[in-house]
Amino acid sequence: MRPLLLTLCCLLSPLGLAQDSGPPQTAGELARYPNAPSATAAQKVWIDTVIKQNYDRVNACHKEALKRDPRQVAFYNVMLQLGGDGIVRWGEIKATTSGDPLLDECVLNALKTMDYSRADTHDPFVVAHTMVLTPMDYPHEPALMKKNRASVEACYAEAQARVAPTDLRGVLSVRFVTREGKVVAPELLLDTSGEAGLGPCVLAAMDGWRVERGLSGRYQVVMRLTPEKGLTLYLQP
Repeated sequence: MRPLLLTLCCLLSPLGLAQDSGPPQTAGELARYPNAPSATAAQKVWIDTVIKQNYDRVNACHKEALKRDPRQVAFYNVMLQLGGDGIVRWGEIKATTSGDPLLDECVLNALKTMDYSRADTHDPFVVAHTMVLTPMDYPHEPALMKKNRASVEACYAEAQARVAPTDLRGVLSVRFVTREGKVVAPELLLDTSGEAGLGPCVLAAMDGWRVERGLSGRYQVVMRLTPEKGLTLYLQP
């Protein structure tokens, strides 16, 4: 099998969500980790670094999932609580598009068992991590999106003007049907950007998309937003 591409970032709906038994329930644990604060920017960078260095564990999960579905593309939004020793106390998948409970369980376990400890890790904290798993040969931006990209980029530019550019990040997922050369009934399934006007703008833009008349069926477009790379589009049949 060809090597896989693991894109760490941020795809859609809460299908079969995997999770453990939740936050520590014993009085001692709750006393040690009451309302752990969100990770600082430096802690988030460290968590991302550890996951990138150990992504082969997640990649192994995806390889097995591809045996079950060769076109498996999965978005994950995972929440982890880490103790001061860098050990994960609990974790859960807040949202995913995988539809594969075995993959969900494997990915969550891989992330929970990584070693996040380092010298300046002192206090417990909670961190959210998002990523997209795709096969190496996955068509990120086929002709259907290239010819209509400008309308979505306009929405992205408008959203950037309303917020600080470094704050605009996340994922939008839109499901739609193509019929007789047109996009019909686009539906927003997920929007983690936090920018209220972006989703409605994208839906209105996609309502005017034009496609080849021979192309018909149900599709899903996933839009990843990051300050570093801007707008990245994925198409999922």
